[in-house]
Amino acid sequence: MPDLIESEARQIELELWLIGWLQKRFGHPVDRSAALLGASLDSLGILEMIAACQEECQLSFSLAGLQLADLETVRAFAAAVARLAIAGERRVWHEIRVPSLTSEYRMKLLLRLRSQLPEELVLRAANSNDTIKIGAPQNSSWVRNQLESLVEKCVKT
Repeated sequence: MPDLIESEARQIELELWLIGWLQKRFGHPVDRSAALLGASLDSLGILEMIAACQEECQLSFSLAGLQLADLETVRAFAAAVARLAIAGERRVWHEIRVPSLTSEYRMKLLLRLRSQLPEELVLRAANSNDTIKIGAPQNSSWVRNQLESLVEKCVKT
């Protein structure tokens, strides 16, 4: 019973976090039944939402565990994350500068990197247009120079 209560509490916390994140992003009120995929967010927006959730809520979950139905509403996404999440995983964030990164190329680079990085690493677009952020679990074997090398390889292709 305590696990069920903890899971329900986590879901409510995630719903509140996601409502706040969406309201900040779009500048208008959002509720638990708000549509996500298609109506509010495109595929890149969904990836940004997932990465923000993992970073800001200090959670880790596998993208493979998410179903399309889990991305339909705030409530569905929060329930899926509450079910799949492993709490408390701290990350080391590496900000990597990519000179001359246009917004159009930035999206292509992020998608290319996502396909090259293991699931344990979280990829984010940084506030600066020429910087990306990669978050690795503290116990990860990935180090900054490996990530810079991978980014450089993806930029060249």
